[in-house]
Amino acid sequence: MTDMITIQGKVTEDGQLIVQLPPDAPRGDVEITVKKVITHTPEEEAAADAEFEALMNDPTTFTGLGLSAEEILNSPVYGIWADRTDMVDSAEYVRQLRRRNREQRLNRED
Repeated sequence: MTDMITIQGKVTEDGQLIVQLPPDAPRGDVEITVKKVITHTPEEEAAADAEFEALMNDPTTFTGLGLSAEEILNSPVYGIWADRTDMVDSAEYVRQLRRRNREQRLNRED
């Protein structure tokens, strides 16, 4: 278990925090940050998913510079994040970025 976990909970009208901690949650003094969870209807989520799918299928979205694989590998920016400590699991890091981006799209004012 890491020193930090994210869990869902509920704050009651009288200010009580209700959570169910996993068995391997950190013990001792902890710091708690409360963030309101914004929920979306299935229709809103479907619309955001459709917008994202359209963007991903748009050929102009990923127009690159036309570099060869060798040019990319020799680029000074290749591997620039290799020593970052905030992304131990790169796949999970990308999932978090995508989740945040999706939430921002759902919450923006059009």
